[in-house]
Amino acid sequence: MKWTIRKKLTLSFLAILLIPSLLIGYSAYQSAKSEIKEQMIASANGNISTLNRLVTDYVEMKTHDAEIYSELVTAQSIQGEESRALRTRLDQYAKLHPEVISIYVGTADGIMIQEPRQELAPDYDPRDRPWYQQAVEAGGETVITPPYVSSSGSNVVTIARQTADKSGVVGINLTMDAMMEMVSPIKVGKEGYSILLDAERHFIVHPDETFGEEATDAHYDQLYTADSGTFDYTFDGEDKFMAFS
Repeated sequence: MKWTIRKKLTLSFLAILLIPSLLIGYSAYQSAKSEIKEQMIASANGNISTLNRLVTDYVEMKTHDAEIYSELVTAQSIQGEESRALRTRLDQYAKLHPEVISIYVGTADGIMIQEPRQELAPDYDPRDRPWYQQAVEAGGETVITPPYVSSSGSNVVTIARQTADKSGVVGINLTMDAMMEMVSPIKVGKEGYSILLDAERHFIVHPDETFGEEATDAHYDQLYTADSGTFDYTFDGEDKFMAFS
C-alpha cells in the first residue's frame, strides 16, 4: 500500500475529527458516571439518615420502658410465680404494645414471671440466661442482646435492665418484624438495598442473609471503623459501593 498525499491527508483529517470527539465523549461519560454515583450516594445517605432515626426511636422507646419498669418492680411486688398485681401490670403492657413478644421479670431467687404466660421447662432458671447475666453485669444500665430466634419462633432482641433494688431483671422481647418492615422496602437505584446489623456484626435485616448470623465478609470490617462513611468494594466479581451509619 502506497501512502499517497491524499491518503495521508484523509487520515490526518480523520484523526483531527475523531480524537477530540472520542476524548470529549469519554470525558462526558466519566462526568455523567461520577454525577450519577454522587446522586446515588446522596440518596443512600438520605435513606440511611432516615432509617437511623427510625431505628433509634424504635429501640429507645423500649429502653425507656425497661428503665421505668426497673423502678416499678421491687422485691415487695414479687409474690412468687403468681404475683397477681405484677402480672396484671405486665399483661397490660404486653397488650398495649403488639411489637413486644413478651415482658418478664427474672428474680434473684430464680423465679420467672412472664406475660403472656409461656410454658417453661421444669428446670428453667432465668439467672442462667444471657439477658439476665448481661443486665446484672451492666450494673443498672440497660442492655440489648444480640438478635436471636425465640422459643416461639420469632426474630427478637431482648432489652433488659436490673431492677433498682437488685431483686431481679426486667426483660422485654422486642420483635424485629417491625424493623424489617422499615428497612427492607428501601431501595437505592435499581439494585441497591438496605441492611441492618448489630454491634457484634450479626444480621438483623438482609435480603440474602440469615437473621442472627455473623457477617464474615471482609468489606463488613469497614462498617465498624467509623461512625459513618462510604466506600467502594468488590463482591462476587461486581463493583459496588456502601454508605453506612
